Amino acid sequence: MRNSVTYQYIKDPQKIEQESFKQIRELTELDGLSTEQQQVVMRIVHSVGIPSIAKQVRCSERACQNALKALAS
Repeated sequence: MRNSVTYQYIKDPQKIEQESFKQIRELTELDGLSTEQQQVVMRIVHSVGIPSIAKQVRCSERACQNALKALAS
């Protein structure tokens, strides 16, 4: 017996990434984080695939600013 279910997969890598981050935003608690901290947390969640890990991430007050400055230099 053949499976008659067909799936419509997104094949465009940019659209896949956009959909991934849309879902991460919906599933992850990001309140109280700066824009930069939200980006870091979303990348961590994206990497490990576990939205609840966001509750365990801590950033010092200037961590993101210092990291961006270091990357720029």
